Amino acid sequence: MKLRNLMLGIILCSLTISASGATKARADIGPPRPPKGSGISPDEETTMVQMLSETVEIEITGKIGIYEAYWEDRNYPGYEALVNASFTMRNQGDAEEQMLVHFPMNLWSFYNGTLIQDFRVLVNGQELDWTTAHYSNSDLTWAIFDVTFPPQKNVNVRV
Repeated sequence: MKLRNLMLGIILCSLTISASGATKARADIGPPRPPKGSGISPDEETTMVQMLSETVEIEITGKIGIYEAYWEDRNYPGYEALVNASFTMRNQGDAEEQMLVHFPMNLWSFYNGTLIQDFRVLVNGQELDWTTAHYSNSDLTWAIFDVTFPPQKNVNVRV
């Protein structure tokens, strides 16, 4: 009897909802869109520059560092890490390309925006000047620097 009443209740609710003209609702969540030109989506700017390789070396020094947690007034200990990243890029096109390259200077807001210290950019062994940029759709701070990619040549970028 209880099962029959439950089934009858479900059927009546379903009929009431469908008769009321209620429409389907869909929802989804995700991160904000990255800055224009920073992604590889087909609708983004086009480039003939291809990443051939990426190597990231992380050395944990054993030196204790502190980072702030955004969700509370408290600092947390962590270990200092030295990070070297190198990228081999190649312009597969026939024309030279100049690109404003972006590199994230911090982790997401979980680490309260702690920026990379002692950041350097070397392109083919030559140190470049760089500046930072902030975008309204991102919690990140970006290092930005100009790189010229000659056609059919490898360019080594090290940060």
